[in-house]
Amino acid sequence: MSLIHLINASLISANDEIYFNFKDEYFVGTVDELGMLYKTTCNGREVFIGKLPYENLTDWADACIQDISKAYITRFSAWKRCTHRDSGLILNNLRQLCGIFAVAKIPVTNATIVTLQQTISLLMKYVRLLKKQNESYRLYVYAEAEEFDDTPIVLPPSILTVAKLYDRYLHDKCITEHKIEKTKQRGRKISRPNQNISQIVPSHIV
Repeated sequence: MSLIHLINASLISANDEIYFNFKDEYFVGTVDELGMLYKTTCNGREVFIGKLPYENLTDWADACIQDISKAYITRFSAWKRCTHRDSGLILNNLRQLCGIFAVAKIPVTNATIVTLQQTISLLMKYVRLLKKQNESYRLYVYAEAEEFDDTPIVLPPSILTVAKLYDRYLHDKCITEHKIEKTKQRGRKISRPNQNISQIVPSHIV
């Protein structure tokens, strides 16, 4: 799976930023419409000027570490170290979410469970913000405060997409289960038992 799969699943979008830290350096890359990474910066300074965009995340992260940091490591997992700025989720989590909700059957593994836990944790952050805002409005309504917090709370597109993918999954699941149940009902229908030949042919012929 690559970044273009996450774009096609609407978990990330063109012009979103991906970042990671390595030692004292902070790398940021921008994703284009084809899932390639360009406009890379290191500690705010643009690098790789004049170079073609990187086709995959691993090559981009390796180039940052080797060409800019001048370090050579063999066990750097870009998917587990790079973060999607808009959602705050590690890219490996987004990849897991894409696998969880974009397939007909949810594969339950330790990795998917952890991913769901981290996604719930992210959602709880927005729940707390909403509760705080509601409390602010309650105080305003009961004249216990002169103003209230009306700052719009916008969920990251990746979280909204997960909700849509989950709704689609439930819809497809219901349709599949209905078809399976209809097949089982047809299989349970008892066909008429075969008649004995002596019951079909008149006795004077037999």
